[in-house]
Amino acid sequence: MGPLFIVGHRGAAGLAPENTLASFRAAVECGADWVELDVRFSLDGVPVVIHDPKLDRTTDGAGWVRDHTAAEIGTLDAGRWFGAAFHGERVPLLAEALAVMSGRAGVNIEIKETGDGLERSLGQVLRDTGHSGLQPFLISSFSPEVVARAAALGAPAGLLVPPRTRQAPAMALRLGAGTVIFSTRQASAARLAAARSLGLPAWVYTVNDRKAFRRAEAMGAQGVIGDRPDLLRSWRDAP
Repeated sequence: MGPLFIVGHRGAAGLAPENTLASFRAAVECGADWVELDVRFSLDGVPVVIHDPKLDRTTDGAGWVRDHTAAEIGTLDAGRWFGAAFHGERVPLLAEALAVMSGRAGVNIEIKETGDGLERSLGQVLRDTGHSGLQPFLISSFSPEVVARAAALGAPAGLLVPPRTRQAPAMALRLGAGTVIFSTRQASAARLAAARSLGLPAWVYTVNDRKAFRRAEAMGAQGVIGDRPDLLRSWRDAP
């Protein structure tokens, strides 16, 4: 079994406003091996980095992400809600986020949308990823359709295990995924061992305390995803 990867959740969501360039910089400065981020698509089909389907929670805008152009989304403040020091942080384009991590950390790109235009949307994500010169990267999703299409396009794919899914490692393998990602509630020693038996690395999210970290480590996780990559790294590297 290889090294335990530290994966910053939405950058370093415990240290800076999630899914912003400030959060991604914080994650790589903490020494995260990988950074996880969320992608949705603007009205004009541009991959933007935001978790929610609506703008309201993490920006000073309102309404559905898909109803606004990338230029409109780019004018919004995505940092002040977290703290005054982050006033002026924006919702980044995927290409901007990848540029922060290029050569510094791998990137787990979680695709939050499915439906019409998926192939075109995934193609745009892969073009942005390729132009960044980024290695390594992973396209992940809860959607079997997204995972299967990403794998078919030749991208390294990861299955975020949907709730109440049985035989998740076998499902991931069938879809063409090379990684399976469990929540802390879903993860068990047996499930992670089943993934390893199929040659699939297993990651666990969202790991935000020492007890959860030690449990994931003991179960044989190859990656842990958390809001404080600085703490995750200190626990991993502790003698």
